[in-house]
Amino acid sequence: MIRLILSVILLASQPVFAEETVNKISVAGVGEIVTTPDIATVRMGVTSQSDTARKAMDKSSKVIAEILNLLEAQGVGATDIQTSDLSLFPEFENRTPGKPPTTTGFRAQNLLSVTVRDLPNLGRILDLAGKAGGNVIQSIQFEKDDTKALMDEARKKAIENAIEKATLYATSAGVNVGPVITISEQTQHGTPLPIGMARAEAMVSAVPMAGGELTVRANVFVEFLIE
Repeated sequence: MIRLILSVILLASQPVFAEETVNKISVAGVGEIVTTPDIATVRMGVTSQSDTARKAMDKSSKVIAEILNLLEAQGVGATDIQTSDLSLFPEFENRTPGKPPTTTGFRAQNLLSVTVRDLPNLGRILDLAGKAGGNVIQSIQFEKDDTKALMDEARKKAIENAIEKATLYATSAGVNVGPVITISEQTQHGTPLPIGMARAEAMVSAVPMAGGELTVRANVFVEFLIE
C-alpha cells in the first residue's frame, strides 16, 4: 500500500507539457497548362444480326478483318489496336405472359479500341471504317501522348499560386509568411468529352474532326509557418 501511494505521488509531481501550437497558413494552389491533343482513342466496330449465332459472328468478324486491314494501310500500328468488346446474345420476340420466349435471331458485336496518332487522318479512317461495314462509333477521346513536361510546368504554377495566396492572406492579417511545412499533391488531366453514341451509316464522306484543347492541371495543398 505504501509503495502504491508513493508511485501516485511521483506521477503527480511530473511536469505537464501543453501541446505546442503551430501558427500556420494552409492554402490550395492550382496550376493549369492548356495544350492541343496529338492523339485520339476511338472505340469503334460493328454490330451484326442474323438468324443463327454463327452467321452473326461471321458477319462481324468479316467486317472487323476489313477494318484491321485498312487501319494497317493507314499506318496505325498493331500495338495501337486492341479488341475492347466482343459479345453475342440472342434476340427474343415480344414475350407473352405464361409462354416461354422465342428466339428470333442473334446479335454479335465486336469493338476495337484504336489509337490514332496521325490526327489529320482521323476523319478519313472513320470514313473508311464506315465504308467497310463498321456501324458503331462508341466514343472518341482526344488526348496528349506525353504530358510529363506539361505536368512539371503545371506543378510549378500550382506552387506559385499557393505562395501568392498565402502572401495575400498573411499581408491582410498583418503577419509574415514563413517556411513551408508540408506540400501534398493531387493531379488530374482535363477530361476530353466523348462524342457519345453515333452510327457509322452517316459517314458518306470524310468525317470532319475538331480536337479542341486539353487542360493539364496540378493541385497542391501547402502549409506555411506564420512568422
